[in-house]
Amino acid sequence: MDSVWALRAAYNEARKIKMAQDAYCSKAEAGLWDALVGDFPDNPKWEMLVDVLRGRVKVWGSQFHLMIFILKICVRYPATVMKLSISTT
Repeated sequence: MDSVWALRAAYNEARKIKMAQDAYCSKAEAGLWDALVGDFPDNPKWEMLVDVLRGRVKVWGSQFHLMIFILKICVRYPATVMKLSISTT
């Protein structure tokens, strides 16, 4: 479960950066130049995950790793009803 937690923590960090970037860009697009404080929010460590959240990058994984991931979720949350759409193409 440590790997699942690490994945969730990484995506959460990327989500925070994405939200900060979106807010920064919204202010710039609105012409609120005085409201822009500091540099553009960016962190090279999370750049790839931010791109995944924006839909610029597709994530591929083997069926084996996907099944292990699903099993870990089912073991952790056995009472949860999950609907998954898995494509093998």
